[in-house]
Amino acid sequence: MAEYIDLGYDIAEVETRSPSSIVPDGDYVVAVTNASVQDSKSSGQPTLYATLEIVEGPYAGSIVRDFMPLSKDAAFRFKQFLTALLGRAPEGRKVPGPEWYVGRRLVAMVRQSKDYQGITRSQPIGYRAALKADVPNAKEVEVRDDEVDFG
Repeated sequence: MAEYIDLGYDIAEVETRSPSSIVPDGDYVVAVTNASVQDSKSSGQPTLYATLEIVEGPYAGSIVRDFMPLSKDAAFRFKQFLTALLGRAPEGRKVPGPEWYVGRRLVAMVRQSKDYQGITRSQPIGYRAALKADVPNAKEVEVRDDEVDFG
C-alpha cells in the first residue's frame, strides 16, 4: 500500500511558477510580470522580488528573476531599477507598491553566475531605462507625479 504525505494544505492552491531561463550575458528589454515584497529568508529584511520576461529579440519569452533588498545599506540595485522605470532619480521615503511595477518595461543587464548551490542562473546585475531605440514599437509611458507618492 502506498504511503501519503499530509501537506497540511491543498496543493491545488499553490501558484505555479515559470522556471527561470538561462540566457547569454547581455542587455535585454524586459517587462515586469510579477512583483512582491517579502522578508528575505536569509537576512529577514524586506526585499522586492521581481519576475521579468524578455520581450524583444531571440530570447523573447524567457524569464529571469531578481530580488532587490530594500534596506538602506543594500538598496542600490532597487534604486537603479526604480530610476530606470521612472526616468528620474526617486526621492523621499515612499516608493510605489509592488503592483505599480507590473507591466512596465526597462532594460536589464543580465549576467550568468553560479548561486550558492553551484547552479548557473541568469540574473540582472543592473538596470537602465528602455529607450525608443530599444523598443521601437512601444508607446511612450507617461509617469505622472500624482501617480507616485515620494512623500
